Amino acid sequence: HNRLHAADVLQATSLLARQRRVYEALDDVATVALLFAAMIHDFRHPGKNEKFLVASSDPLAVRYSDDSTLERMHLAEAFELLREESNDFLAAVSAETRRTFRSIAIQCVLATDLARSRHYLNVFQGHRDATAFADDDSLPAKISLCTVIIKVADVSHPLRARDRHLAWSKRILREFFHQGDDERLKGLPISPLCDANDLDVPKAQRGFIDFVCKPIFTAFYDFCIDDDKPPSDDDDDDDDESTKDDLSS
Repeated sequence: HNRLHAADVLQATSLLARQRRVYEALDDVATVALLFAAMIHDFRHPGKNEKFLVASSDPLAVRYSDDSTLERMHLAEAFELLREESNDFLAAVSAETRRTFRSIAIQCVLATDLARSRHYLNVFQGHRDATAFADDDSLPAKISLCTVIIKVADVSHPLRARDRHLAWSKRILREFFHQGDDERLKGLPISPLCDANDLDVPKAQRGFIDFVCKPIFTAFYDFCIDDDKPPSDDDDDDDDESTKDDLSS
């Protein structure tokens, strides 16, 4: 969780926002708010997850009441910077536009809390079931689409070339293992995926893709396609095996 990750998520968000159905559904304010959220969604991330912050009574967990602690901190820190005159790129817009921008950005960053994925996916599906979406000009519909886009972008490395996917996987595992070491030193329970001595990495990565990534990827894919054909679910067993070997190394 660093500036490189922020740039990667921003690039992915920009690409996803260019899809025809997204372009038709979002106006300029929503698009800019979405891109801004991608830039700040992990701003000043401490390299520890919420479980660690809560268990260790970290000041951030206390300040944000153990509720989407990191996401609320990212937002507060970023918007505080935006209050500075030299940073306020919204200075010339109306108060109403600022409120809309802020509302969209807040919901986008909150949506990156993986613990709330099912909620945001259900809201998005509800809008899709009730309307043609592009014909729904309401703010809730726009926000729902933006939250799905940033969620796809945030965990999009399995969609990248395999060498890049592996590189990102190893980076996040290093961060997890550092947390696990700190938890061990503090006498705290070691969080899932954070114990370098007891983790089946390929199995964990497959679970991440199947249960975290695939539902949100599929929902966004279904939104973007023009017909009712389901996405291909072909598995390349040879590629799976080589990926397992690389992740284990």
